[in-house]
Amino acid sequence: DRRVEQHADRDEEQHRERIAQRQRVGGGLVAEIGFGENHAGEERALRRRHAQAVITLFTKVDEDRWEGRIGVDPGIALLEPDLDNAREAVGWLLENDHLGAVTLAPGLFYGFTYDRYEDCRRLWEATEAVLDEGMPLRVRAHWAMKASHFWNNDNANGRTLRLAQTAISAYRELGERRGLLLASAYHLMAASAADRT
Repeated sequence: DRRVEQHADRDEEQHRERIAQRQRVGGGLVAEIGFGENHAGEERALRRRHAQAVITLFTKVDEDRWEGRIGVDPGIALLEPDLDNAREAVGWLLENDHLGAVTLAPGLFYGFTYDRYEDCRRLWEATEAVLDEGMPLRVRAHWAMKASHFWNNDNANGRTLRLAQTAISAYRELGERRGLLLASAYHLMAASAADRT
């Protein structure tokens, strides 16, 4: 049947496009961080480059999804092969670069999906512990909005309300309407759920 062939062709084309996009976005993660060149005194620099490459990949794909340049499932498919790299990177960042950890968290949450609930919960708790008012406002706004999304789905109404309010204030100051609307929606859902209890 011609429709089956067209569907198969379209699936194959989408698969090739995902691979090409992943290579463009990631820039060849292994090549970028320079595995094989690790000498004793270079471990810290190597880990920093590795973490930065992971941040670049995950934030770029998350941004592309946020801006509507990529669909949810294709974005997840781009990130899934590097989830172990991201776990390693966020662990290192939490010890060495708090801003990097907070910056990575929204994209890593997107890659984890709710299928990895415990990973998500630990990610939000760990990055909240290192969140700092001195971090750039947009980083804090995006972190708070995505964290409020997670906690809203976990029925943690008080936490959701607090984080969503933080995101609302930050997005209002930044003049970013889409973030403001999403954070407001999470705030409204949590407030409504809290009223029912």
